[in-house]
Amino acid sequence: MQRVLILSYFFPPCNLTAAQRAYSWARYLNELGYFPVIITRRWDVEIEKLQSLSEATSQQLLHEVHPGYEVIYLPYKPNLRDRIYSRHGDKKYRLLRKLLSLCEIIAQLITNRFIPFRNIYDFAVSYLKEHPGTSAILVTGNPFILFKFGYRLHRKFGLPWIADYRDAWTTSNINKINRSAASEMINRLERHYEKKWCRTTAAVTSVSQPVLTEIIQLLRINHSAVIENGYFSDEIPNAVYTNSHGPFTITYVGTVFPGQHLEFFASAFRRFVEDKNPDEVRLQFLGAGYVESQLARIQSVYRGLEPFLQVTSRIPRHDVLQREMESHVLLHFAWKDFSGIIGSKLYEYIGLGKPILICPTDNDIVDRMLAPYNMACLCPDADMAVQQLNRLFELHKNGRYHEQFPDADFQKRYTRYGQTQKLASLIDQVTNSHGKTS
Repeated sequence: MQRVLILSYFFPPCNLTAAQRAYSWARYLNELGYFPVIITRRWDVEIEKLQSLSEATSQQLLHEVHPGYEVIYLPYKPNLRDRIYSRHGDKKYRLLRKLLSLCEIIAQLITNRFIPFRNIYDFAVSYLKEHPGTSAILVTGNPFILFKFGYRLHRKFGLPWIADYRDAWTTSNINKINRSAASEMINRLERHYEKKWCRTTAAVTSVSQPVLTEIIQLLRINHSAVIENGYFSDEIPNAVYTNSHGPFTITYVGTVFPGQHLEFFASAFRRFVEDKNPDEVRLQFLGAGYVESQLARIQSVYRGLEPFLQVTSRIPRHDVLQREMESHVLLHFAWKDFSGIIGSKLYEYIGLGKPILICPTDNDIVDRMLAPYNMACLCPDADMAVQQLNRLFELHKNGRYHEQFPDADFQKRYTRYGQTQKLASLIDQVTNSHGKTS
């Protein structure tokens, strides 16, 4: 069985959604002809707030061997900016942290010395020397500086590497929101290095076709594939639906981002609850309190609706699944005016088989993706959202909610296993092509 080396900053037990992508490859690639070895950083604390990402870990290497894959967890020693942020949070030394960030971003492009997780590269070099039979390298970003590691390993060992973009890097339209002159300068500098590093890849992958198209146009490469995020089908049966007679529950899961418009649904929700009381209806944002600025934004937009509203910080994944299964509607705010952005939680929503209310819609990839799905409620405006909420509320109130059944064939398209099959097929092409040219 061929070995594949995977470099990923995020990996369980990290409880961020970003960790699930590489984890799905670790779980399933072995069934598809490859033995994955993951090199990542240690995650010693549960991520409950942004500062948790900046905390130092134990300085011991941890090597775990699982059925079908191995993981090497390396110590993490934060840089000066992260140490300041970990200790003082957002409220102190903001200007100093911005200055340090600017200096560090520039320095990291030139030398590994200023990368706090540079030991991922160093260990990868040692590993490849000891395992010369490794077939390919897969690097998933962000952090996108990891692509520098893929580039250097390719040059050092001659192995084909794949750059996986969980998000766009310098082609990102989201990052253009309120971009400062300094950020624009950094983006231009990073674009130079993105082209330099990633044009040496054997292939590029990303989470949606519009995002991937912009990347391959920048890099001018031929081999690419869309590898969506998907959901773990074996996790869904572990959550039990228990809210047949409780309040009508609407649930949003995850962080709320500045580019998402909350106001459309807030307007609809106000109208929807005009003739209802808090015992009948609940609106919950699970994990949205993780970022203080977005918590304040939610509280502002829904001011006056506090009796209906609950906003949590990060909670354990099993609890999230349970509360999703207890919900009657799963809510998502599509990225209006942005192309190619699919919230990773949408895949889990599909797997759960609950009605998915999209408000506003994006008139783009989310609309096209969900249009065939019988459980999707696409609401381009508040009026449509009110109609759908009233329809679903009446089904619940009259005991007919369970008469709705999701399209199982549609759900199967978006499993993590199915997406890993696509990745394995791409690795086949890359390794076969490399074998012919080497």
